[in-house]
Amino acid sequence: MPIPVILDCDPGHDDAMAILLAVASPAIDLRAVTTVAGNQTVDKTALDARRMLSLAGATGVPVAAGCDRPLTAPLEIGDYVHGESGLDGRAFGEPSVPLDARHGVDPIHDTLAAAGEPVTVVAIGPLTDIATLLRRHPGDRDPPSPRWTPPPRATPSPVPWVRPSRRGSTPPRPSAGDGGGALATTRPGAGPSLPDREEVDDLLDAVAEGAR
Repeated sequence: MPIPVILDCDPGHDDAMAILLAVASPAIDLRAVTTVAGNQTVDKTALDARRMLSLAGATGVPVAAGCDRPLTAPLEIGDYVHGESGLDGRAFGEPSVPLDARHGVDPIHDTLAAAGEPVTVVAIGPLTDIATLLRRHPGDRDPPSPRWTPPPRATPSPVPWVRPSRRGSTPPRPSAGDGGGALATTRPGAGPSLPDREEVDDLLDAVAEGAR
């Protein structure tokens, strides 16, 4: 039986792939996609999420824009990786999936409240939407719904996110043992390397075709 999922994300090429894979997987019942400022501004991450769902033909999945900045720090976007659009490297037309007028926190809460079964909240971007949700609706943290991926935590995540030392510099490549936030491929005889644009396009095409 498919697992009901809410995906909170900040596309970005990495989260764009997550959306396509979630739609394509028979093990996932994608109930909603919400976006947060991170890899790009929240209006662009919401647009990119709508583009991915349109590409996959998932026109019935609602998309809502959530928090437009961190709670306690200035916003730093990842345009040095994902470009001005958040999905630079490929041209996308206008999406057929509309933008839900609600703030992104509201469809998360509404979906959890209406569900008669546990719903897994998969938060793969900054956790600003999740923090805001739990401030507004502290009861949403309690089982049986939702299940959290990753779980809310009071201490910083140990995941070693790859971040350049200054704006405009080239992000460092992850080491062989680094599980951090850079998409990497490994080829025989070479260390980890970022996939080239042709590889990303081929992967987008393949996953989108499987999701239809």
